[in-house]
Amino acid sequence: MIRRLGTALVSALLATGSIRAQEEPLFSGVCFGPFRAGEEPGVRPPLPSTLRADLRAVQAVAGAVRTYGMAGTGSLVPGLCAELGLRCWPGAWIAKDRAANDLECELLVETARDAAAVVDTVLVGNEVLLRGDLGPEALIERIRDVRRRLTARIGSAEPWHIWIAHPELVEAVDVVVVHVHPYWDEVPVESAAQHTVDMLGMVREIAQGKPVVLGEFGWPTGGTPYGGAVPGDANAARYLSEVLPLLREQGDPYFVFEMWDEAWKAGQEGAVGPHWGLFHADGGQKPKLVEALPGLDAGTVERPPRPVTPERRR
Repeated sequence: MIRRLGTALVSALLATGSIRAQEEPLFSGVCFGPFRAGEEPGVRPPLPSTLRADLRAVQAVAGAVRTYGMAGTGSLVPGLCAELGLRCWPGAWIAKDRAANDLECELLVETARDAAAVVDTVLVGNEVLLRGDLGPEALIERIRDVRRRLTARIGSAEPWHIWIAHPELVEAVDVVVVHVHPYWDEVPVESAAQHTVDMLGMVREIAQGKPVVLGEFGWPTGGTPYGGAVPGDANAARYLSEVLPLLREQGDPYFVFEMWDEAWKAGQEGAVGPHWGLFHADGGQKPKLVEALPGLDAGTVERPPRPVTPERRR
């Protein structure tokens, strides 16, 4: 990477054209879950001091990050991305709690304005309709409220079949952010790459000419089989090495799910939940993935577990 070279050497190589001023990132974007071992949403948010190091690691392999919530230290991420020159697609976590939703949207608007240089798209909600936390009308009203206060493009994120079932949501957004997970669709790895592109194409057909962005796709490196989909490092490496060239050929932005394993997800998704990362939670490499995508070795960072501290007595 350029930043590893001495300043004089970089200047000389740039002058001769031997290197480019900017290198093409390995990924268009990655999903950014900042929670290290011992951290989880709403209980132990990540420390501000760790976010910058994590984002520098992301910057080594991707051109953009996508976030999921603003509460805790989540609202710091867009500003840090602006410092680093890393594009950011911040998201407001929308669920059943109206007051929490109000705060999420307020923080989203404020931080997107402050980091406008790297934020051109914000996301209002992640799989809200899939979970059934709100109905379409309530989610659309949230989207409209944010649009009234921001000049950035407004999107929302849902799996491919939710978009097809809800054309009114397509009508409400500027950007259609689609999740395609062949594992959850029970698709064997042999067919997973083509399945991803096919489902993305189905959404494009109903997207009314609006931009369609693949907001999540990936393959778990651990856990239990789901239908014909079998987790594992080798299958994850195969899937990514086969699907990425197809996505690059299409030329649209995409976000790989996700940068690091997150242990807290075991409570939501079972055995497979903590194993979606390109790297282990402690920052360690997954050798099969590095073998398939050598550029991954540039994104390593030491991420020690968050020490557990005794609760204060009142």
